[in-house]
Amino acid sequence: MIDLTCVSKEFLSIFNTYFIMAISCMLYIFSDKDKQYKEMIYLMFLTMLYNSILKEIFKLPLPETCKANCYSFPSGHMNFQSIFYIWIILKNKNNLFRIFLLIFWIITGAAMVLAGYHFARDVVITPIFSFAFILLFKFIMKKLNNENNLNLILLTTVFVFSIINYWIAKKFQYHVSLSLQSIYALILFDSIFNKKINLAMKFSLTIIGATYLIIVWNKHLDLYLLILESKFFFIYSFVVLLNKFCNSYILDKKIT
Repeated sequence: MIDLTCVSKEFLSIFNTYFIMAISCMLYIFSDKDKQYKEMIYLMFLTMLYNSILKEIFKLPLPETCKANCYSFPSGHMNFQSIFYIWIILKNKNNLFRIFLLIFWIITGAAMVLAGYHFARDVVITPIFSFAFILLFKFIMKKLNNENNLNLILLTTVFVFSIINYWIAKKFQYHVSLSLQSIYALILFDSIFNKKINLAMKFSLTIIGATYLIIVWNKHLDLYLLILESKFFFIYSFVVLLNKFCNSYILDKKIT
């Protein structure tokens, strides 16, 4: 008899959030459609921020089989992965590949329930939030004139979501800091390499960086966690560097 709980846990240990992060970074670095994958990465990390706020609002407990010290709904892992799968499905025109992704997405949700990490309602309803967030993002994108405006809105959103989460949860949570550092690094180094860092951008980046350091200085975020999370800042800084290198290499090839 197959132990579905053990199989589900093994499946999720491989195809987890870090796996999705790695695939997203590869797509951003090597794809000629890097801009749309960069937007997808922004959305995935933004879901971590607003998902934390929603958890504190709903305060629905996790199953007894899950020992994590947080709330159940909406599922953060399902929200993060749903952004990835929905975005790729919408952007890809190969129906066979779309079906494959849809099946894999459903299996991932089922595995979360079978492993005892979530209730069925968490993984079924959460993708609705993900889809609505993508639609909102697309609507905002249509209203913007340039990428600088998008970066300013992203930085403002990250700052507001982080402060709200900090105010509700009474602490600066690990995944909130992770999201803030990752988006900050992406916007900062992308703006520097593209020479699109204007006065408003400099001001926003300075305010967010200073606020983050003040929170750390006041010991609302453990110093060990800060060091642990800082790897995401350097990882995404390196990801942007690789992206720019690959773009330059491809451009040189086209010229020659």
